[in-house]
Amino acid sequence: ITVTVGPGASGVCPTACICATDIVSCTNKNLSKVPGNLFRLIKRLDLSYNRIGLLDSEWIPVSFAKLNTLILRHNNITSISTGSFSTTPNLKCLDLSSNKLKTVKNAVFQELKVLEVLLLYNNHIS
Repeated sequence: ITVTVGPGASGVCPTACICATDIVSCTNKNLSKVPGNLFRLIKRLDLSYNRIGLLDSEWIPVSFAKLNTLILRHNNITSISTGSFSTTPNLKCLDLSSNKLKTVKNAVFQELKVLEVLLLYNNHIS
């Protein structure tokens, strides 16, 4: 299924995902990173129950300027680098619960100026 919203916003719904307008769900699909061909105007992205392990500055291959909810619970995330969310500047809700995080640096979330909800429960943070 090809979805075209406007100039520069085109993309497809990857076969591993379910897409409905501006909501994309790619849960339990054995993904290790964000599919690069998603359309860029999505508002909610659910990547729960995958095998994403490291969030670095390139784990999201394109900019999602309208993304406000990112769900990453139940992955294998062990580390988050500064700059990991530079392509998602308008996140309001970030769910990183039920991962394998041990520490999280303050600088990681500094670029998220409108963040309202941050879920980190069920990790290994001491």
